[in-house]
Amino acid sequence: MLRHCAAAVPTLLMKGERLKNWDRASYDGIMGLGKRNQTDANTTALLTSLGVDRFTACLGGQGVQGQATRDALSLREAPGGRGMLPPIGDGIGGRLMLTDDMPELAGQFKPLETVGRIAWALELSGWSLQGERVADPACSAENGHFCAALVDTGTTLITLPKASYQSVMNSIDHRCQAKAALNTSCLIALQSQQNCSGAIFDALPDIGFTLGGQELAIPPSAYMASLLVELP
Repeated sequence: MLRHCAAAVPTLLMKGERLKNWDRASYDGIMGLGKRNQTDANTTALLTSLGVDRFTACLGGQGVQGQATRDALSLREAPGGRGMLPPIGDGIGGRLMLTDDMPELAGQFKPLETVGRIAWALELSGWSLQGERVADPACSAENGHFCAALVDTGTTLITLPKASYQSVMNSIDHRCQAKAALNTSCLIALQSQQNCSGAIFDALPDIGFTLGGQELAIPPSAYMASLLVELP
């Protein structure tokens, strides 16, 4: 049953693209659910046209799910901050629901206040590895430097400020070397492997984010992946 309808919604037609494997992708287009009421072309934004001020996105089968509203974002973590829980709602798969919550997810999220008026974002105030704080010159509540973390369901990548990236990666490498008893870089050693497994991979720590005052931890399987790289 059609529950939401908007008339004369501006649509961009993609005539040329350079997205890798687009022709084999399981989708035909990209729908942006921005936070603004007006677009760059001074037209009414899609969610506003639909009369919607909240939506629930379930990333079925990915091990992490979230709900976004104009005022709050909700995240789910395993008890004790030990990584992500498996998908909620057995068999519900990936789903987008406008306005209404999913009954299968009731009571399993903690609302967090969003920041910014253009994009869905949370205040990022620090990092941790296995619960131990990482010294970050760019995003650290202790130093009075807060960052905005964009929550984007359209990507599986984690992008960071350069200073944060170097600090987090160095901390991951040092902790991994100590646990695996290596005299060389864990991350370089992993580059010679074909799969994300084995003793070195198991020595990688969970990464913790402090988002909107809430701790969220992800395991190595969520931030490391095997990729086929073509070197020149």
